[in-house]
Amino acid sequence: MQRGRGPRRRSGWPSLQDLGRYGELSSWVLGTAGVLVLGIWGGSAADRRFGTAPWLTLAGTLLAVLWAMGSLVREVLRLQDRRRR
Repeated sequence: MQRGRGPRRRSGWPSLQDLGRYGELSSWVLGTAGVLVLGIWGGSAADRRFGTAPWLTLAGTLLAVLWAMGSLVREVLRLQDRRRR
């Protein structure tokens, strides 16, 4: 393509807005994964300490999953609100 003629081609790089979205998404994914790992690990450690296996592991996992679902709902609602503006 020659310079100065025809429509400008978009570069192969994502826009700054796209990069911001990717950053928000990766931040949410890492945070959710961290909470899940902590819930499972914390419940497992509590089970070892108190001899209650597998109940505290299940409770920690359930709390982590509930937190992750709530976080997902908040994120979706935030994105919908942003689109309306």
